[in-house]
Formats: sequence, C-alpha cells, structure tokens
Amino acid sequence: MSVTPAQELAREVIEALSPHITDVVLCPGSRNSPLSLEVLSREDLRVHVRIDERSAAFLALGMARVQRRPVPVIMTSGTAVSNCLPAVTEAAHAHIPLLVVSADRPAHLIGTGSSQTIDQTAIFGALAPTVTVAAPEHVGRIGQALGNGASQSPRHINVALD
Repeated sequence: MSVTPAQELAREVIEALSPHITDVVLCPGSRNSPLSLEVLSREDLRVHVRIDERSAAFLALGMARVQRRPVPVIMTSGTAVSNCLPAVTEAAHAHIPLLVVSADRPAHLIGTGSSQTIDQTAIFGALAPTVTVAAPEHVGRIGQALGNGASQSPRHINVALD
C-alpha cells in the first residue's frame, strides 16, 4: 500500500513530538485524518478523543498542568483552531505547556474561499508562537520550538496537509 505525502508528513510530525509527550487529545476531523490515524496507530501514546475543540483544549490543558509536560490537542483546520483560544490564554498566563497541533490547508488554498481556510498562522498571537510545518524538511522546527522540554509555555504547530 502506498503512503500519501500527507500521511508521511503526519508520521514525521508525530515522531518529532513523541519524545516529549505521553498523551494526546484528539478531535476527529477530515483535514486532520492523517494526524489522527498516526496517533491512533502508536502504542506509546494514550489518545483521548473529544468532539468539541474547546473542551478538548481544556482537557489537554489540565493534563499538561498535572503532568508538567506538553500535551497536544490535535484538530482539523479552520475555525476549529480558534476554539482553543481560551485554553491557550490560560496556558500562557499559568505557564503550562499546552500544544495546539492544527491541520491546515496548503498555502495555495488559503484565501480562495475553499472551506476551512482561515489564516491559522499566528492565530494565537504572542500567547502561543506558531511553527508551520508544510513539508518533511520543516519537521525540525518542532524540535526547535519544544527545545529541551524545559519550556512551560503553549505552542502552536500548524501542519499544512495537501
């Protein structure tokens, strides 16, 4: 069975995150299905599925607070990402390592009127810096964003899946 470029990118993104995480909160969606399938295939990650992005982000926030380590909430593209703002705000002010991992449309579809295409880059402003991963050569940005694991601030990893 052949692997699509989106599946390969999702695999590399989750592989880059895996040394830093033990739990993932997953909000199923169409755009993030490669990321969803990748986390669900791994035995080293506990996956907690929630339908609502806002409550999922708060679950990840609570887990990150208790574990004192990053906990990602993974969601589809578009306005789903903006539902994480309240939890990101709390994480930023309480110094909690919440990770928002959002699927995104590729750059050539942004601004075209295609569904789920808002500008997700820097959606959280200074509260959670955005790292955009659009190709395998960008995956190293995740490690740079997470540093040595000592950072206790939220980050946004925006994965453009074509």
